[in-house]
Amino acid sequence: MHADSAVRFSRVRRRSIASVLRCGAFLFLVSSRLLPAIPVGGSLPGSPPPGGTLGFATPHVTVLDHRSGQTGSIALTQFEGDSLLALQFRVVNRAGHLRFEGASPGDSLAASGTWHFSYAIRRGALQPDLGATDTLTIVLFALNGAALPAGSYQDLVRFTYAVSDIAAATASTTLSIEDVAGSLPGGADAFLGAGPPQEVTIMNTVQKGDVDGNDHVDINDLLGVIHVILGKEVLQGASAARADIAPWPDGDNAINVRDLVLTQRVILDGAYPDGTPLSAAPDEERRGASFRASTPGAVPDVKIVVYVHAGGMAVHMTNLVRVKGIQLELNNVAAVPDTMRLRTIFDPGPTWNRTASNVLVLLMNNDAAAPIEPGARFVTIMTFPVANPFQINLKKLVVADMQNSRITNLEASIVYGVPSGIGDVPLPTVAELRSVYPNPAVTSTTLEFAMLRRSAVSITVHSGSGAVVRRLAAEEFDAGSHRVAWDGRGDAGEALPTGMYWFSVSGTSGRLTRPVALLR
Repeated sequence: MHADSAVRFSRVRRRSIASVLRCGAFLFLVSSRLLPAIPVGGSLPGSPPPGGTLGFATPHVTVLDHRSGQTGSIALTQFEGDSLLALQFRVVNRAGHLRFEGASPGDSLAASGTWHFSYAIRRGALQPDLGATDTLTIVLFALNGAALPAGSYQDLVRFTYAVSDIAAATASTTLSIEDVAGSLPGGADAFLGAGPPQEVTIMNTVQKGDVDGNDHVDINDLLGVIHVILGKEVLQGASAARADIAPWPDGDNAINVRDLVLTQRVILDGAYPDGTPLSAAPDEERRGASFRASTPGAVPDVKIVVYVHAGGMAVHMTNLVRVKGIQLELNNVAAVPDTMRLRTIFDPGPTWNRTASNVLVLLMNNDAAAPIEPGARFVTIMTFPVANPFQINLKKLVVADMQNSRITNLEASIVYGVPSGIGDVPLPTVAELRSVYPNPAVTSTTLEFAMLRRSAVSITVHSGSGAVVRRLAAEEFDAGSHRVAWDGRGDAGEALPTGMYWFSVSGTSGRLTRPVALLR
């Protein structure tokens, strides 16, 4: 080629290359404005990631409210890597109404070898229904040569959560998987993506017999029906519909003793007449030898100790507040004969049943009489042969206050053995001698005491040597609080000298005393 022609060709080639570069730059700018950016190693939105998808096993679930231990499952699908050695991700609750409880390896992960598995829960803003916008972070990595080869794993990770007690008919929240990262051998990116979120629909639990609408059918609802029958309370709307259960299941538009009897039967059986079991709310089932529902370090308002031994059971209660009723359930009670001897301070006496699942249910209430005043005493003693007493444990305890509401600051435990001092003696009648005021006394003073049940007692004043100097009363007193005054005089009306004296309240089950100083 001629030299001039070569120069011209070179110039044309340079201009053509420059034109191509300018055209390419223009097309790049246009495409960058019209097409979404593709992250390095990623894929177009809506397309499956090249390495696989981490998502929920089901896109939508419906759960009942006020329940714990609900389980969700996370799957890894279309994984195309040689072997997955590590994985991390977050499960985020967007709208609350539930609280994460924990996480664990699923069957697919457990079958693939040994993995280190850990999780952390970061609590979000707490809602009025005690739900929270939580974040559950999960990290796992293979140990001892374990790995996940290419494939799909339907039950890789499980997580558990508690559902709030919602007030509306329904509520919903969305769970999403975020910040997914996976590693192949040598630290190579597994190119994993997140699947669509899971929609969780929460249905309000509405149970027949649940008079107070707290998702429990228990002794508080039984007391509520009694109050309606006695005219102490009027139910309307949904509460009245829930209380009207007899005849089962639609009722008869009236709340009467038929509803009372059937409600009691449902509680004792743990199931409705059609066999549907009563649902258990999170704080309702507490299995084991003991439980405490109060704030750590706080003195419980009610403390229940159940003594279990080969010859029977005894229930002791220490209460700082007035108690109207107790519902106690015990697991693994093999048999209770009809000849069981039962003594109690409750009036009327307890009703009981042993269910088909060997649960002994005791309902004890004093609604027809005075409530159980604060004090410490045995409230019920049952005498019958107990097989395998060490297998018996607490299942459920509900203590009702004066408003037919649950007392939540309580403590309960089982003691395996015979309590000292009960034998075959009658149950105590006097709860406690509460106060002597004023003390010291100049001219007169007053003794306040509490009765557990209506009973005859003798109230006397003793000198320091033990001699009876004044007989104040010998009569029957109703359950509840009472006061008896003493004017500082003896039986003959004489003014007694300065000294230490003792009030004594005696019944069929023993005597309680309280000192008082008399000053002249």
